Amino acid sequence: MANTRTRSKKVAATLSGAAVAAVAVTLTAAPTASAQGAVPAAPTITATADGTDVTISLDDPNSGIEHALTGCSAVLIDPVKAVPLLPSLVAGEFPPLDQIDPAILAWGPGLPPTSALDRTQTYVATGIPAGVHLAVGVCVNTLAPSDPGVAFTPVFVGGPLEIGSSVLDAGSSVIGLGTG
Repeated sequence: MANTRTRSKKVAATLSGAAVAAVAVTLTAAPTASAQGAVPAAPTITATADGTDVTISLDDPNSGIEHALTGCSAVLIDPVKAVPLLPSLVAGEFPPLDQIDPAILAWGPGLPPTSALDRTQTYVATGIPAGVHLAVGVCVNTLAPSDPGVAFTPVFVGGPLEIGSSVLDAGSSVIGLGTG
């Protein structure tokens, strides 16, 4: 009988050791999965204007341990000033903010960004000049910052005459690129 108790203790110790090892492997594997820097998907972005106030809603589709360090934010871009950036946006690319001329931003970036705890954000930008703007949503995984998820939508601020004037300004800017 003493032999049985000793064997039971050895089996219990072995099983508990195996359980501890399994937990340790699971916990050490989780950071490795997120350390790979999963490329984030583009957010869903909507924007509406009321006078000179623009409301931007951002839904971050990124979830799971691989996106624990992914966050999204939004900016409003003045396309007249950002004509050289427009082809990149259409291609789904967005350069790091420190490489962008701040003059192209009509507003932003929105704070706080989305996080693993809250994947939706609504921002209200006030005092936006009349015209056509682009609301741009950008999701970045801090472990893969060079490959953001980008989405954009136009937003029309002001009345028809003001918007028409800004469209003409944009057209002049595009034409100016070909002559300079």
